[in-house]
Amino acid sequence: MSSPAYITHPKQVDFAIAGCHIYYKGKELPLFTGTKVDQAPTIQSWIDVLGDDYVNFDANIFVWKELGFRVFTRRDDKSKVQTLTIMKYVPEPEFIELESYLKDEEHMKYFTTRHKNYKEDLKERIAKAKKEITIYSRIPHPKPIWFNGAIIENHFNKELFNQQLAQYRQKLHDGYESPWGQGSGSQFFEGYTYWVKSSFSKCEGDWGFESSILIKQEFAPDDVIGDISIGPDR
Repeated sequence: MSSPAYITHPKQVDFAIAGCHIYYKGKELPLFTGTKVDQAPTIQSWIDVLGDDYVNFDANIFVWKELGFRVFTRRDDKSKVQTLTIMKYVPEPEFIELESYLKDEEHMKYFTTRHKNYKEDLKERIAKAKKEITIYSRIPHPKPIWFNGAIIENHFNKELFNQQLAQYRQKLHDGYESPWGQGSGSQFFEGYTYWVKSSFSKCEGDWGFESSILIKQEFAPDDVIGDISIGPDR
């Protein structure tokens, strides 16, 4: 396989989505060419671009904690990439709050008198909470993300974002040649659940490419972005 292409990219971003193409620091990740397992890129080809500072959990989950990236490989072939998730917001780990209870004498005295095994149960909950967070990045991706001419930061305003996309498409129509490639992403819309915004791109080979933004609704009306997932649409 030929080496991935390098392209110029804005200084404020490391990561870009241009239509069906994904770039990290100007280097293109080997792309999906369809939705079948034999059309998916290998995880090793992505490691070659993202670097080897990752942890592999549960066989098909690869986490680059310092980058805020999580890659799921396909369950029918764990050597092939299924989805890339970019973490933009990471909540406080549950075990931190639980450990504070353990150190609070008044709290412990109150609940221990009512539940004989409260301390032991609390320690078990702490251990479980620590184990559960291992597969997630604890550091959100620190930079904005370039998406078909618009910039994704930590909050999402659908109207303003779609306006940026429309302005960029007009710019391309007027003759601008983007170093990222033209891109074919549609505007974002409310997804199949009220907390997901999705965009679909038409790719080669009659298949689709989906980008989804998970909105942390508990922070509404600020629309905090939880994560961004990218991959084939089926």
